[in-house]
Amino acid sequence: MDWARGEGMVWRSRALMFFDRVAVPVAVCDVYGSLQVANPAMAAECGTTPGRLRGRDVLDLFQPQESGQVERIAQALRLRHRSRYQVSVRWRAPVADLT
Repeated sequence: MDWARGEGMVWRSRALMFFDRVAVPVAVCDVYGSLQVANPAMAAECGTTPGRLRGRDVLDLFQPQESGQVERIAQALRLRHRSRYQVSVRWRAPVADLT
């Protein structure tokens, strides 16, 4: 049993290392829309660090281009459908401090 747990930890560490190094902004949220983890690329898009995004409401950061997309995802989650759902969003770029 300890071997299996150790093997799982190795794969978890590898997955997180890959997640942190991928150049594409990626975030994962729970079913309530609370950000659980974000990679550095996503944090840079928001002008902050990954740790400061944890717990933020995804709708505070991103505005869906079509309001119906969020309702479709919420309905699928209520029905316990599991999949990857894409939503087209807009967000404000962080303001750069040039001083």
